[in-house]
Amino acid sequence: MVLRAGDRIFHYRRGKKGTEQRLHALRSIGVGGHINPVDGPLFDGVYSAALVRELNEEVELPPGPPRLEPLGLINDDSTPVGQVHLGVVHVLHLDAPNVRPREAALAGTGFATPAELWPTAGRSKPGRDSCSSD
Repeated sequence: MVLRAGDRIFHYRRGKKGTEQRLHALRSIGVGGHINPVDGPLFDGVYSAALVRELNEEVELPPGPPRLEPLGLINDDSTPVGQVHLGVVHVLHLDAPNVRPREAALAGTGFATPAELWPTAGRSKPGRDSCSSD
């Protein structure tokens, strides 16, 4: 899930406290994770439950109803991480850039414009280039 406030996008660097070593030190613009058995029986609201659970695990958002926009899919078989994942991308539109990380693995957090983020494209998490646009 990409968190967006106006023209600014939430970003962070994957710290060493994260469980996925292949992602350490990479810049990311998306939060989220995997569907787990705790999210419920397959096809019975499991996708929505996983989306909300992962979002709440990773960041603290301002109060208010979420404004979600489905964006697309990421399928990137060019990296070891991408070979075992299919990403479903949403944009969560925020009124203001008020997001705080809940996980120690999210380091160097902040909001930036796409123009400010693109110079780091060579060091981004796999898949970032697949769903970014101006």
